[in-house]
Amino acid sequence: MMVAVIAATLAAAISPEVGYLTAVALQATGALWLASRPESRRWRPAPREPGVTRTGALATPGIRTMVISLGLTAVALGVLEIAVAAFAEEHATRDDAGWLFALWSVGSFAGGLWYGGHHWQWPPHVRFLAVTGVLVAGLAPVPLADSMAVFGALLILAGLGLAPSTASAYSLIGALAPEGATTEAYSWQIVGYVMGSAAGAWLASSTASTSCWI
Repeated sequence: MMVAVIAATLAAAISPEVGYLTAVALQATGALWLASRPESRRWRPAPREPGVTRTGALATPGIRTMVISLGLTAVALGVLEIAVAAFAEEHATRDDAGWLFALWSVGSFAGGLWYGGHHWQWPPHVRFLAVTGVLVAGLAPVPLADSMAVFGALLILAGLGLAPSTASAYSLIGALAPEGATTEAYSWQIVGYVMGSAAGAWLASSTASTSCWI
């Protein structure tokens, strides 16, 4: 999420193109750095026993549940992404949406530091339920905002559970994935999230477009 903060700052201070290109460069650099690490280079998949047939990740009920759960959660996040831009345009200017997104990212960054710096004793499924509850609690008051200042403060609150929820979801997916299908399980997690976010963005934009005609 720190990339989002940097990109939003550059987009507001210089231009959207500079913010976008900087975000792409930082993400590409991070991916290449991770791939070049000795830990990544040493990793090998579990050997496949002769005659053993592996089923896909979705054959595991827990993975299916996680994909649906993350997809539903992402609907709310997709709605909020459209709502941030719409709120800024209605109460200030369209350019102010960048600062609102940055504040949302600051909240997520702070939550990620807290989650990553804590030595958890809880099992992955308990952590996931707990931090997802934090995410829901943070999102709940956002519709009550009536000014840019209040909306910005509530976005920081809404972001606190975002990074922890994502991190705990990765841990739980790793614990639930069947042997030999871990990468596929993580891919389905991303599919569920992206589809839910897209559905939420479509729902929010469709509702906004309809209200404009009333």
